[in-house]
Amino acid sequence: MTNTQLTFSKTKDKVITTYKKVEEKLGLLFIVVVIIPTLCSIIYFGFWASDVYISESQFVIRTAQNPTNPAIGDYTIASSLTTSAVLQDSAAIAGYMTSMNGLVDVNKDLDLIQLFTSHDIDIFNRFASFRWNQSMARLLVYFNSRISVDVDPVSFLTTLTVRTFTPQSAEKINQLLLSGGEQIVNQINERTKSDLIKFSQKNIIEARERLVKVQQNILMLRNSANQEHDKDFATKFQILSIERDTAERQISIALDAYSQAMMDAQHKSIYLETTSKPNRPDYPIEPKRIIDILATLMICLMVYGIVKIVLASVHEHKD
Repeated sequence: MTNTQLTFSKTKDKVITTYKKVEEKLGLLFIVVVIIPTLCSIIYFGFWASDVYISESQFVIRTAQNPTNPAIGDYTIASSLTTSAVLQDSAAIAGYMTSMNGLVDVNKDLDLIQLFTSHDIDIFNRFASFRWNQSMARLLVYFNSRISVDVDPVSFLTTLTVRTFTPQSAEKINQLLLSGGEQIVNQINERTKSDLIKFSQKNIIEARERLVKVQQNILMLRNSANQEHDKDFATKFQILSIERDTAERQISIALDAYSQAMMDAQHKSIYLETTSKPNRPDYPIEPKRIIDILATLMICLMVYGIVKIVLASVHEHKD
């Protein structure tokens, strides 16, 4: 037997002897339930787990709508309606950021699959690490585990938090989601404006068509060859004149309504105001390595205590 073999044999015997001593003092249950999981936790959180960089931004949805009546009751009703609308709009923006549309918009400027399947990310945090399925549906689930959107119902402040494995990607994703949110706000404003002025435009067109028709009837009546012998000419002309005046007033009313609709559209416009721009993190906030290791130890000790109590109860019941 060579010296190397002798050394290996002695080392092996020492390890076995040490293990048996530890097992005698602590017990196999303690080793399995506490020691081994804690050692695994130390290895993972201490040396293996990837650094996580967090980029955070905050924004608020504002509206230009203000109550026009100074009465307290009207002000309360208007404020309630505005509050409800702002909450709905904030929820719509938050919904976009966590939706497939938001994912697709971000993916246009940033290859998310390449980013999240990088081998620089540990296997437990990597996208599709245990499966080869890299579908957009699974990417959306993973993407939503990397971001969070929280809306404060009191201040209406929305906080967008992005957790990725490089400071550049965390900041970039945050910026792209904010940009997409601004586009959604613009779409909401355009849709609101279109809905408000569409009816007014229709009324203007109809009023102008009525006026043209009345003017044509008046012209036809004036050009009638028998107007000197027509006893009802004056009556017919008076009726058509009244219809013409009515049509002109309707056009004026429709134009005023159109102007009011444009003002209402402006008042109901919403704005995404960024109160805190996306930051580029300079230090990984997560994982909290020491805290996670201690938490693992505490959970293992609790499980160990529960198992010991259960086993003691079983033995006592048998006795």
